[in-house]
Amino acid sequence: MIMRRSAPLLLSLALCMLMSAPTRAAEPSPGEQAIDYRHSLYDVLAWNFMPLTKMAKGETPYDKERFATLAHRVAYLAPLLSEAFPTGSFIPKKTDAKAIIWEQRAEFDGLLTTLATRSATLAEVSKSGDLAKIRPALKATGEVCKECHKKFKED
Repeated sequence: MIMRRSAPLLLSLALCMLMSAPTRAAEPSPGEQAIDYRHSLYDVLAWNFMPLTKMAKGETPYDKERFATLAHRVAYLAPLLSEAFPTGSFIPKKTDAKAIIWEQRAEFDGLLTTLATRSATLAEVSKSGDLAKIRPALKATGEVCKECHKKFKED
C-alpha cells in the first residue's frame, strides 16, 4: 500500500532529477578547437591593428605610447598564427579559411612569416614616434594581410 502511494512521488522525483541533471555539450573536435583559437587570435589582432590604421590616417588622434603598445601586441600575436592552422582544422562552414591553405602550405607559411617579420619591424619603428617612418611599416604589414586574405580566405 505504501508503495502504491509513493510510486507517483518517486516517479515525479525521478523525472525532476533527470530534468535537472546537467547536460553536457559534445567536446569540440581538435579541428574545431583550432578554428576557435585562430578566430580568437584574429579578433585580438584586429582589435589592436585597426586603431593603428586610424591613428596613421589621422582619423583618431595619434598617441605615441598607445600606438607603440598596440604595435607590440600585433608583433607578439602574429607569430602565433602559424600554430592555428593544424592539419584537420579545415571544416567547411565553420571556418573562413580556404582548403587551399593545406594544399599550398609552404606559400601560406611564407606569408605568415612575412607578417611576423613586418609586424616586428612596425613595433620597432613605432618606438620612434615618427609617423613618417611608421606609416610605410604599417602599410607593409597591412599589405601582407590583404595578400593572404585574397588567396586563402573566403569572402
